Amino acid sequence: MCTVSWIRGAEGYQLFFNRDEKRSRGHEIPPALLRQGGVALLAPRDGDFGGSWLAVNELGFTAGLLNGYVPRRGELPKTTRSRGLLLLDVAAARRRADAARLLEHTSLVPYEPFHMLLLDSAGASVFTWDGAAGDVEHDADARSPLFSSGFEQERARAGRRAIFEDLRRARGGLGPALLAEYHASHGPEGPGPFTPCMHRDDAETRSLCEVRVDAREVRLVYTPGPPCRTRSAGSWSLSRRGNELSAVSS
Repeated sequence: MCTVSWIRGAEGYQLFFNRDEKRSRGHEIPPALLRQGGVALLAPRDGDFGGSWLAVNELGFTAGLLNGYVPRRGELPKTTRSRGLLLLDVAAARRRADAARLLEHTSLVPYEPFHMLLLDSAGASVFTWDGAAGDVEHDADARSPLFSSGFEQERARAGRRAIFEDLRRARGGLGPALLAEYHASHGPEGPGPFTPCMHRDDAETRSLCEVRVDAREVRLVYTPGPPCRTRSAGSWSLSRRGNELSAVSS
């Protein structure tokens, strides 16, 4: 259950990612500097399985994971692996085309269905695995925002899309401020299961991550808890030219 949106500019992009999760799941681990395949990256992690739903690397490439929530096709795996660990494998790619090729040449049978956003300064792709076959959609900027929900998925998509379009009409266009407002919003009917900042008895938006990429650095801003009522816990940055990590509290 997640909502992710992004906007690209001349030198980079900004991305916003709401992670919705059951209250019974373990605490999130705040962002940290990780290294995969010799590449430095920033990612929060899942306290239960150690994977992640979002990672950005020093080369300006971001990978974001959304659960598939479709009936699994194909053979059932003898063993399973967390999709969040797969995301960390992919996050070391130099660019989205390399990430797509890696997914196309990886056996995905151990993973439950998912959608993975692959984003760099040149554009966006979405890779989908349904349990039997993988497919990549290139030039996927028009897919923003992307949604997933394990509870009445089509109704959730329709509700979140309607709130997005209402905001875009009211503000007269897209921009980072609109996306930040959108991810903390509840729409005219107030907080509920079908709003971008999601609230249910058994689940809610657990965090908001904002990725900012430009010609000089990549930055990850992390807000633990629902963004409608929680302030950022800090930002972590990587130079595009090196691997030095800096953390700034806010």
